[in-house]
Amino acid sequence: MSEMPIRVAVVSRNHLIRAGLVNLIGQLEARAVVTEASGVDDALQPHDVAIYDLGAVSGADAYNDLRRLLDEGIQVIGLVYDVHDTVPASAEAVSHIITLSVTPEQLLEVLVRTTPARPTGSSIHGADSLPSELTEQEFRVLELIGAGLSNDQIAKELYLSVNSIKTYIRTAYRKIGAINRSDAMRWTHRHGLAGGPDRR
Repeated sequence: MSEMPIRVAVVSRNHLIRAGLVNLIGQLEARAVVTEASGVDDALQPHDVAIYDLGAVSGADAYNDLRRLLDEGIQVIGLVYDVHDTVPASAEAVSHIITLSVTPEQLLEVLVRTTPARPTGSSIHGADSLPSELTEQEFRVLELIGAGLSNDQIAKELYLSVNSIKTYIRTAYRKIGAINRSDAMRWTHRHGLAGGPDRR
């Protein structure tokens, strides 16, 4: 089975920066796909990673943007223009920092390190037909739905906001063809997830 490409949102208010990063990611062939975004609203689900232009936004705006991305479960790579640029305090939660001098090979390495591991049908509770497009967080949410947890309980279990959980539920439902919680519960039973994840 071929590996799914990493879904990358390029978030920058600077058109030249966006175009340059889109071109760079295009050189990674089938390893990554990109969605251009001028603002955070365009970068919300479904993406695995967002490259956020720290040089175009500062202060409270950058902090709020980064919090929204992280609350949605999207990993963030920060972009500064030069190695000597000061990384703003608002970027403390980003996974990695890159500069404009990054090569395609270096960028791919950072994307691979930053992207959460995706579950595959052959390794999860013996299931053999799980949709490979589910993100790790969507899968974990479905597991917890299968265990009978409410949205509030799932949010506490995963240390996320209830709104983030609702977003994961919507995207997961779309991917598995569920229209409500009962459908999702039946799906988890069919795939051996009704007991929920193992908790150590």
